[in-house]
Amino acid sequence: MFSATSASPGRLPARRTAVQAAVACMLLAWCAGVGAGETDEPEGIVLKLSAALHAARPVSLRKPVSAPEPSSACRAGAAEGSVALHQIVERARQANPDAERARAQVRKARADIETAESAYSPQLRVSASSGSSGSAHNGLASAANAQLSKLLHDFGKTDSLVEEARKREEARVMEHADVLDRITLDVVEAWLGAWRQSELARLHVEAAAGLEEAVRIIHLRAQAGLAATGDVELAQARLAQVRAAGLAACTQREQFLSRLSLLSGTAVTDAVFAMPSALQGNGPAAPWDPSALPGVRQAEAEHRAAVHHVQSLRASRWPSVYLQASRTATGGRGAAESSGGVNLVLNVDVLEGGRESRVESASADAQSALARVASIREAAQDLFRRTRTELEGVELRLPLLRSQALSTASTRRIFLEQFLAGRRQVLDLLNTHQEVLGAEVAAASLEFDRAVLMARLQGLYGGLAESITPAPPEAQTALNWKP
Repeated sequence: MFSATSASPGRLPARRTAVQAAVACMLLAWCAGVGAGETDEPEGIVLKLSAALHAARPVSLRKPVSAPEPSSACRAGAAEGSVALHQIVERARQANPDAERARAQVRKARADIETAESAYSPQLRVSASSGSSGSAHNGLASAANAQLSKLLHDFGKTDSLVEEARKREEARVMEHADVLDRITLDVVEAWLGAWRQSELARLHVEAAAGLEEAVRIIHLRAQAGLAATGDVELAQARLAQVRAAGLAACTQREQFLSRLSLLSGTAVTDAVFAMPSALQGNGPAAPWDPSALPGVRQAEAEHRAAVHHVQSLRASRWPSVYLQASRTATGGRGAAESSGGVNLVLNVDVLEGGRESRVESASADAQSALARVASIREAAQDLFRRTRTELEGVELRLPLLRSQALSTASTRRIFLEQFLAGRRQVLDLLNTHQEVLGAEVAAASLEFDRAVLMARLQGLYGGLAESITPAPPEAQTALNWKP
């Protein structure tokens, strides 16, 4: 044991000298090849260095940090059982509780219309009674009455109530459409968020692979005495940082998939990521009209319903005219009588407390509904302008970030060559790796920011769900067919 331990320090300087000589020979050979016009890539030089120094193992350096790889959820490609965007949207529009609540409100509003219209229908009332007549010779007496009435005229009160119910129903239909549009946009944004994190995780995996090669080169140089131990530690720390960021992206991807599951009412464990053409182009070119938005149309319908409610309250001051036919039969022991007739009945509430207050309250509601229409319209116009402005800014920045990503990638290759030739420090090489990853992440994030803005813009124009739904195969065939 003692002899083996004492022998290794004696062999260490000779081994290090041999390693240094091998590295120096490889670097000189590479420099000579470059001067002669050979075009070996830096990756080839790395492989040659690795082969030449395969026998050299770290003596005083610890092994590279082994961080866990990204989870299987972040693997490239669509997993088995994954669903497309339009399928998630369709599920969400059917199963989302908000959509179901809006559909129930539509059904209620339609029932309210039938209730209001029933005032025009004939009304039949039947009553019967039996009891003591108060006469000794008759004893018990009974009576039956049937009355049929039909509203002829009420100075617009019933008409206003019916119109109010119809406008309420229109408002509920628009509310349902607005809910579906918001659900669709929420699903698209969550889907884009999951795709964004998948792409960021892929970029971090590729960056980690590049840093692993850099760590191996620095190890070889450290073994040869051409780099310090701190350089290896720094490279390993950068590698662990990139891997941790990739795992964080995977975690956020799972959060977005969980959001998709919540919105659609079914478990979404993976998704097919393919950008719809509607989110890639320049956006709709047609003039934009805020009056077409379901939210604006809902507010307008609510205002018209409030106006009709005021009219019905004002019409209640006037009498209602009915045509009424009645038949009454009475009888007791040994006697029976009947009477009937057709009458024109005029009903009016002469004294009704709080009538004027109700009219004033309804008028204030109508004014409030009108102000809400203006508020929603202005908010929509502001959202449209901000979305357009942000989209224009993204369009201007995107080419610059793409160019920056390409430029930093080229700089990294140059720095790697200079590092192998001994003209660059370890920190320079690691910083270029970090700059390349940062530029690629910034460009990819801006791509998805653009897609989100395009989805919002398409939602403001209407028809976002239709724009992301692929055409059926027969329609695609007919569209692409050429004689």
